Formats: sequence, structure tokens, C-alpha cells
Amino acid sequence: MLKIRGAFKDKSGDECSLLLATAISAKYDNDARKWAYTTENISEAFLLSSTPCLLRGSNFDLGKISNYLRKVPVFHRSLLNVVRLVLCKVKMCQSRTFKYFAFGSNLLTQRIHLNNPTAKRYDVGVLEKYRLDFGYLAKRWGGYVATIVPDERAVVWGAIWDIGDENLEDLDRQEGVKDSVYRPLEVPVKTPSGEVVTCRCYCLVNQPSYPEVPNVPNLLPSKVYMDTVIRGAIESRLPEDYVKMLEAIPNNGYDGPVNYGVN
Repeated sequence: MLKIRGAFKDKSGDECSLLLATAISAKYDNDARKWAYTTENISEAFLLSSTPCLLRGSNFDLGKISNYLRKVPVFHRSLLNVVRLVLCKVKMCQSRTFKYFAFGSNLLTQRIHLNNPTAKRYDVGVLEKYRLDFGYLAKRWGGYVATIVPDERAVVWGAIWDIGDENLEDLDRQEGVKDSVYRPLEVPVKTPSGEVVTCRCYCLVNQPSYPEVPNVPNLLPSKVYMDTVIRGAIESRLPEDYVKMLEAIPNNGYDGPVNYGVN
């Protein structure tokens, strides 16, 4: 144990927690006269002992850790394979997420999971000083699709999703960022409890310049699109009066098939 303690001298918290977890997970087999290690025990102990480091978003240097392990007599080189497995688990634990504010078709779980399977509901929220509007003809939907436009008198309700970073490019692709259809922006969204959440959302690159949707009948969403938005709003449990507002938005009557996998 003294030799193990010596290995901790001048080491970072991350390296120490790995050494500690491995040390307390090692069992001496009296029959075989050797140290035995189990992936399950080491993984569990390591994750528990290194929780503070994980919360800080620390990264582990396998090369350095390997060198330290070799300096401790009780550790066998075959243990490094186990360490690699543990580090893979750590990487999974360190996966990052971002908050996304959906106000259109992505209100519906079935819709957002087509391209962003990691999306999990976080809460609902209201974006102040913006209005819901329409201004881009999406042929797949058979009509114009939603955007948000700055408006001091209005608010937009929506769903806040927690999405894994691995789906960020998928979300950008869905919103046509590379094609300059939508552009991402960060907005402060307030939840019913009063929490203000910084969320990623998207608005059209070419925003509509008219004051209100009903005054421009040539730029209307399709019925199938609005049905999807309304279903998502109900599923998200947006305020009843806001859902009624969505139901009152005129549409172009198209209720045919779409290519987005929404029934």
C-alpha cells in the first residue's frame, strides 16, 4: 500500500482517482498467488471515485496513466486493457448536450427523433419579444414553414429539448443551415418555473418583412404542416390559449403526403 501511495505523489486528481479506483478494485487471489482484476469492479469503483473530475469535464491522458501504472509493482500490464475499457465508459459519461428551442414541427417527438434521436424533453418555455411567422416555401411540406421574427409585442411558446452534441450537425442539416435556409441563434427562453435557459434555435436567413401572417395569404403553411405543429404543441403541453392561436392560423389547405415520416 505504501508503494501505491507513492504513486499518487504529485499526480493530478484525475490520475489519482484512476489509480485509487484500480487499487481498491484489485483482489489478491491466494490460490493463484496473483492480483486479479475484474472489469465490472474497476469500472464501478473508477466511475464513483472520479465523479468530481467528471463533473469538471476533465480529460484523461492514457499514456501518462499507463506510465504511472507501470511504476506500481502490483499492477500488471494486462490491466491496461481494462483501463482502456474504463476510459471508454468515461468518454460516454462526458458526452455533451445542448438546449434547443423548438417552435415548429420539432415540437412533435416523432418528428424531432427522425434526425435527432438523442433529443429528450427538458421543459417548455416562452421566448419574449418574438413572434411566430412563416416565410420559406418547403416543397416537402407543401407550404411555408415557421420562423421567429423580432417583435416587441409578441411571444413564442415552444419546447426545450436536451440534445446530444453528436446530433448538432444533424439538426443543422435538417434546418438547411448549409443551404442558407435557416441560421442558428441563441435565445433566452423562460420556463414556467422562472428559469431562463439559453437555447439554440433557428430563424430564416431571409426573414418575412410583412407585419402579420393573415395579411399575406400567398405565404401560408400547409394544413399537414400545421397539424404537425399543433400535435406537437399539445404533446408538449403548451398553454391552451397558445394552442388555440396556432389552430387559428390560416393554411393553404394542402393535406397530402409529406416526406418527413410524420403520419
